[in-house]
Amino acid sequence: MREGVTLLPKHKIRHISPNVSQLIKHTAENTRTVVVRPEALIGGRIGVVIDHASIIDDAGASGHVDFAQSIPAGSVILAVKFDYTEAFNSDNTTTLKIQVGPTGDLDAFNKTASGENGFNTTTDTYWGGSSCQDAVVTATAAPRVTFTEDSDITQLISGAGAQGAIAITITYMRA
Repeated sequence: MREGVTLLPKHKIRHISPNVSQLIKHTAENTRTVVVRPEALIGGRIGVVIDHASIIDDAGASGHVDFAQSIPAGSVILAVKFDYTEAFNSDNTTTLKIQVGPTGDLDAFNKTASGENGFNTTTDTYWGGSSCQDAVVTATAAPRVTFTEDSDITQLISGAGAQGAIAITITYMRA
């Protein structure tokens, strides 16, 4: 279905499954059916699962992991969820901040500009788009997750006692 299509009284949506619907247009001349996937109409959800060993070392206190999928330009962030499956920690780590956003604005999807506390916690965190630093996506981009440790990110990636895993999900609506 093309963006900007208006459903008129002679249009009917028939849901086939949770992931596929059909838009049926009845006219005097013919009946036309178009398969519609809900994410094409309302947006979508992307996610990344990160283990401490998969963080890319940026040399110094920071490292990152990029999402494989992108969020389309003009989208609005509806929600962000941090689902910890193992607490981030190492023998030499005392603080850890996690930021989520496109590479040009690393904290755009965070509640706080300095990043969310990710040190030694397994308490899942969830916030709505209105709490984001910048909930509007102006250019299509894959979000980046940036980890900032107190002195050297290598300690969290592969140092003594290094551990941690998180699943991050971003839900968005296409404007």
